[in-house]
Amino acid sequence: MRIIAGCADSHGRPPELPPMDGVIAWLHGGDICRGYNADDLARMTAWQRSLPVPLLAVRGNHDVGRVREWFLRCEDITGGVRRIADDLLVAGVGWAGEKHYELPAEGDLRPVCDQVRRQLLRLQTVRDRLILLTHYPPAYPGCDGHRCILDLIEQIRPIMVVTGHLHGLAGTQAQIAPSGSVIVVHHPGLHGKALRIGVRAQTR
Repeated sequence: MRIIAGCADSHGRPPELPPMDGVIAWLHGGDICRGYNADDLARMTAWQRSLPVPLLAVRGNHDVGRVREWFLRCEDITGGVRRIADDLLVAGVGWAGEKHYELPAEGDLRPVCDQVRRQLLRLQTVRDRLILLTHYPPAYPGCDGHRCILDLIEQIRPIMVVTGHLHGLAGTQAQIAPSGSVIVVHHPGLHGKALRIGVRAQTR
């Protein structure tokens, strides 16, 4: 069993650290502060430095101005792919404009999704499993998300999705099956949660 911790939409409120035994990485789905707020940034920087495991993050619409400095001190995987275990990858989709109230259109997110696809073609092996970390959720019944994120999920087939942005869905999860296989979409919210991944059996 592998364990990752996930959260999103902190807006300057650091999540409490759960028991970290067995946790191999922390995933943050973006919106670190409320726009640029110096006090928010100081609190989130102190939390960031307290983490005993690698922190991977994507950018949300509030991650503007000096908040970008926060992303220099972690693994910013916006538009990228990182390996967190010998058979486990994390891909990231995010976007931030010039002001926190700017929101992306499909045309803004589609190039980021394309970057992820290209990197996976280069990095992913047949034994690798994949987690998608995205600030902006996919479109599915009950979730006013983005079609291009759903299209990406259908093509790359992650084992789970960790997302944020829609605060009303925080603490919930949903099952979608865009390509026939059931995929769980987690909305961990600012408090975060532990996500458990079974270790794939080795073949001889």
